[in-house]
Amino acid sequence: MIWVKVDRAAALAHPKGTLGPALWAVVVFFVARAAWFAIVANAAGGGWIEWAQIGLMLALVATLVLRMPLAFPLMITEGVVVVFSFVARLEGAADLVPLADIAIHVAILGYMFEGLRPNLIYRYRFRAYRPVEDADAE
Repeated sequence: MIWVKVDRAAALAHPKGTLGPALWAVVVFFVARAAWFAIVANAAGGGWIEWAQIGLMLALVATLVLRMPLAFPLMITEGVVVVFSFVARLEGAADLVPLADIAIHVAILGYMFEGLRPNLIYRYRFRAYRPVEDADAE
C-alpha cells in the first residue's frame, strides 16, 4: 500500500472528498468541547490560555468543515495542547475526564493520520494498493 498524491480539485471532487459521518462526529466533538470550555471559562473567570484554546478549537472546526489543509496541523496542535494541559493537571486529584479526553484525541489523531477520507480531503493523497510482486516469476 502506498499513498498517491492528487491535486486539490480531484481530491475534493471525488465522492470520498466530502465529510463523512466520522469527520462530522469529530466536528461535533470539537464544537461541544469548545462550548464546554467557554461555559467553564465564563463561570471560572478563565484567562487568555483557556480562550486561546477555545479559539484554536473553533479555528479547527472551521478548517475541518471548509476542507482546508490547515486542519491537519491544527489538529496536531490541539492534540499537543491537550497533552500539555493533562500533564499540568497531574498533581491534582485523579479524574477520568482528562484521561478520556486524551483517549478521544488519540483516536481522532489516528483517524486523521490513517483514514482514507481525511488523507484525501486534507492532505490530497489517496491510498493505492499495488499487487505484490511474485518472487517466483523471475
